Amino acid sequence: GTPPPPGNCLLAGWANFRALFGYRFYILLLLLFMYLLNQLDRYLLGIVSKPIEQDLHFGDGQGGGLEYQLIAGPAFTLAYTAAGLPLSWIADRTGKAKEILVLCLLVWSSCTALSGLTTAYWQLFLLRLGTGFGEAGCTPLAAGIIAAWFEPSVRGAALGVYKWGIYIGYGLAFTLGTYVAEDLGWRGVFLSAGLPGVAVALLFAVTVRAAPRVHVASRSDSRASQATALSTRSSLVPGTPGLRESVRASAASVAWAEVEGEGEGRVRGLSEVIGPGPALDVENGGRDSCSGRGPDAGADGGDRTDTAAVGVKDTLLFFFRCKSLLLLCVGGALRNAAGSTWALNTQPYFVIYRHLH
Repeated sequence: GTPPPPGNCLLAGWANFRALFGYRFYILLLLLFMYLLNQLDRYLLGIVSKPIEQDLHFGDGQGGGLEYQLIAGPAFTLAYTAAGLPLSWIADRTGKAKEILVLCLLVWSSCTALSGLTTAYWQLFLLRLGTGFGEAGCTPLAAGIIAAWFEPSVRGAALGVYKWGIYIGYGLAFTLGTYVAEDLGWRGVFLSAGLPGVAVALLFAVTVRAAPRVHVASRSDSRASQATALSTRSSLVPGTPGLRESVRASAASVAWAEVEGEGEGRVRGLSEVIGPGPALDVENGGRDSCSGRGPDAGADGGDRTDTAAVGVKDTLLFFFRCKSLLLLCVGGALRNAAGSTWALNTQPYFVIYRHLH
């Protein structure tokens, strides 16, 4: 077809830019600041590991050793991985994504602040577990809130702004861990990083209203109607930014449509991003984009004409049979593994580097 005139493209771009501002942009800035604190609190440990070890008498005293690696890696990662799915499940089931996100922020911020008051290794270990638990809910729930407030035409830009938090928070971790520690010590660093999170959590709870609810067709509708309804979203789940960030954050986030009343469904949390159940490829007759099955097919391959909600089993089966989504998980895992390994071992690296030179 004939491309639209340049003037129309500019007007459309300006409209999309304006759509980011206003109350929704305020919410986005708060979510950005949350993510900034998420990354800041996560990586502070690696910047001040040496004075912590020397004060609490564990590890090799140079920012490394087995005991340090246990709190830097497994203690955080296991809690983070285990908590992501249940937190997303509860948020979708109850429709309380905002409230659960606030609770998660309070948990990880409090654990970060309390880390500055520890007097023993086991206390730091338990607080590191708490930090991982709280931070697990950040991106899955934030992505769902962004998807609810921002339509597809500007959702990618909104998620891009949100993702700035990774690099700003990571950079601030080095600033706080290096320069603030010179004046306040490592305990002051943790207190300075954790307490602002408590303030942001209270601000978010008081000033952010519930996200708008989106209605989708129930499973009792015809195949053509369901495919048409889903065509307003992405027809292929792996390409949708909200779900991609959620999966990368916690391996998988449960999202489904819970039917309320007769012939009417309500999407909660990340469900708005992917629609009810496995995504349908509209150009392929409304079939599952990964398995090729029709929109009424259940987990066993049979038709589903009931109005029951898509459950956890269906969602997990979709994840595991979709090769592109699994590859995305592997890629995200490798990227995060490399970044975390470096960020949490900067002290030993520079100690070794100085000895070599």
